[in-house]
Amino acid sequence: MSAASDFRIPARRASIDWSKPVFMALVAFLAALVLLPLSWLVYFAVTDQAGALTFANFVAMVTDPTLRRPFLLAIGMSLSVGALSCVIATPLAWFVARTDMPGRSFVRIFVTASFVTPPFLGAIAWEILAAPNSGILNVLYRSLFGLEPYDHIVDIYTMPGLVFAISCYTFPYVFTLVSNALD
Repeated sequence: MSAASDFRIPARRASIDWSKPVFMALVAFLAALVLLPLSWLVYFAVTDQAGALTFANFVAMVTDPTLRRPFLLAIGMSLSVGALSCVIATPLAWFVARTDMPGRSFVRIFVTASFVTPPFLGAIAWEILAAPNSGILNVLYRSLFGLEPYDHIVDIYTMPGLVFAISCYTFPYVFTLVSNALD
């Protein structure tokens, strides 16, 4: 016998590949977590109390004064956030993608790193910094200039403050899309 014939490959035991069933179970679980609340939302949006199909809820949203104001505020806020995100991200993406600006890679890294930070942490951070009564920036402003406790330089609870805070976490999406298109 030769040395080559002594070498035998051990027989592999048949094993079950669990990756696909586990993956499909996780997909089904996550789909249920997303689709179930969305389906209830759609159902209750297009039905009345008796369960009949109706669009009265949508009519009420734009005709009822108690619903119209929050609806218009939400629309205004979303349009403002979108506009501010585009105003910030588009020129920045152009500078990063089309010029030889120093520190381009750092800008790209920092903007991309903001995807890792959860927006609720940013909201808490802006609240700590810019709350009208207890925000660090306002407390510092009052102590430096000897102002009254109700004086403040920034207020995160106003519409411009909220638009700014939300835009801080929205503009990276615009930046990524525009910079990749310009690359």
